[in-house]
Amino acid sequence: MSVCHFIFSRGFDVTSDIRLLYCKGAPGSRLVHLEEDNTRDLVVSDGVVVPNVPVEIHCSMGKTAIERKSVCTFHEVVS
Repeated sequence: MSVCHFIFSRGFDVTSDIRLLYCKGAPGSRLVHLEEDNTRDLVVSDGVVVPNVPVEIHCSMGKTAIERKSVCTFHEVVS
């Protein structure tokens, strides 16, 4: 979590270097300010709990069902 927080808090230039060690900014500087005193436990998929997450960060579960679409032949599409 500390590496994610570090990356999220500072700028990251993918045109320069994609390694997470080379984030822009001085140590301690932040691009996004989070209220670190007001935290909660964040429950993600399968009951996994991430402790001490700032309340501004949310987790979206997304779609759980798989959509199935029928496939049309070429002649069905053009007619």
